[in-house]
Formats: sequence, structure tokens, C-alpha cells
Amino acid sequence: GNNAEYMGMRILECYGEARNLRREPGYEISAEEFARLVSEAVADPPRCVCGSSLVHVDYAERLRRSIMLHFPHILPSSAQFEDFVQDILAQNDPVFDCDLCKSTPSSGPVWTCENGGRTILHSNSYDVCEECFARYGYGVVLPPRAPAA
Repeated sequence: GNNAEYMGMRILECYGEARNLRREPGYEISAEEFARLVSEAVADPPRCVCGSSLVHVDYAERLRRSIMLHFPHILPSSAQFEDFVQDILAQNDPVFDCDLCKSTPSSGPVWTCENGGRTILHSNSYDVCEECFARYGYGVVLPPRAPAA
């Protein structure tokens, strides 16, 4: 892997260690317990490799941020913008990849840099999927997500 990848993993490991949240290897975390950890992390966010904070957003919000970055001429308050968001969501195509494991989820929440692409350290944006956040931050494997109804 590259340096930013390693740095991203270490930042999350140190985040969990500093807060005494790292679990024993093989620890089975419940969805409820993980949700509680996430809400605590939202209030006390981990850092991005660029030094800004990571923010926890749902998939649609991550997509909106991506559109604002790549299509700055479309006003976020416009109907055109919202139509664009809904069209892309309907296609179910991934809009980002995790900077740690390179997976490309097409639903679910993600940790993304509040700075977007406005830094020299990551030209696009910086994203960490829930699985990597759990793995590196807390040393746990997430239970499988219930399929969306």
C-alpha cells in the first residue's frame, strides 16, 4: 500500500487506542454497540490524513459532496441538482472508493474528509468505509448489514 493508506490506518488505530476502544481480536460487535461507537465518534471525530476531521455521512450526502466538487456550476439548492442526485442514486453505481481497502460501496454510510478536495494531501476527497473504520478504529469486524427494504 502507499503512505497515505498506512497513515490513514495508523490514525484510526491511534484514535481507538487513545480512547481505549480497541477490542480483543475476534470480538463480535453488535450492530447496536457499533452504532453507539459511531455516534460517539461523530461527536469526537477522528482526523483525516490532511489534518481535518472526518465526518460521518450517508450515501446520498456523500454523493452530493461529490457532485459539488465535480460539477460546481450546478447549484446545490436547484431542482436540477436534486434530480441529478436521485438519478445517480437510482443507477446504484458507486460514487467513491474507500481509501484504505479500495472497496466501492454503492450504499450505506461513509467517513469522508470535511475538507473535500481542497487539500494537497488528497486531490479528490478522502473516504473510509464503515468496515475499515470498524477494523482499524476498534479492531472489530462488522456484523453483515441487513439488506435495505
